[in-house]
Amino acid sequence: MPLLFVEGSNAKDIAASLEYAMRSGALPPGATLPPVRQLAVELGVNPNTVAAAYARLRGAGRVLTAGRNGTRVAGEPPSPTPVYAAPEGLRDLAGGQVDASLLPRPRGQAWANALAQPLGGDASAGDTPLLALARDWLLGQGLPAEDMGVFSGALDAIERALRQHARPGDRVGVEDPCWPPLLGVSSFSVQ
Repeated sequence: MPLLFVEGSNAKDIAASLEYAMRSGALPPGATLPPVRQLAVELGVNPNTVAAAYARLRGAGRVLTAGRNGTRVAGEPPSPTPVYAAPEGLRDLAGGQVDASLLPRPRGQAWANALAQPLGGDASAGDTPLLALARDWLLGQGLPAEDMGVFSGALDAIERALRQHARPGDRVGVEDPCWPPLLGVSSFSVQ
């Protein structure tokens, strides 16, 4: 097992430290985490604290546990595939796919060409012409464009942000009144 720099004195900090190691590649999918007791001794904390950190990671889908066979880093979850087709004459809005015919008329041939190509799928997997145009536009406005995200809407963007920065059971502040579907996002305790 590679040497890890794990820190923290409570379950939340230990879980965050391990998750950072996962995101940075120090703990790739399939890597074994240290046994609970061993990590507890290294950190000078109670084994229950490390077990709680592992439980947080397990609850977030970041690790898989197999009892005495240890705890391993989980791979990326599979992308959900649609299990139905929209009936004739209806638009499938659930997948978040952009219907270019509903967008305003583009200004300029470059936008028209970009919108003529399929917009569905994982846009982050390749540099689609639409993403390239959006990046150029942001840079032209003097805005940062190195990190761009493609989302199926506001609720999807909020849920992904929560998954990156919070864990199930964390408290999240929400303005009142708010958009009611926001209160049902994942298993976060909304305060």
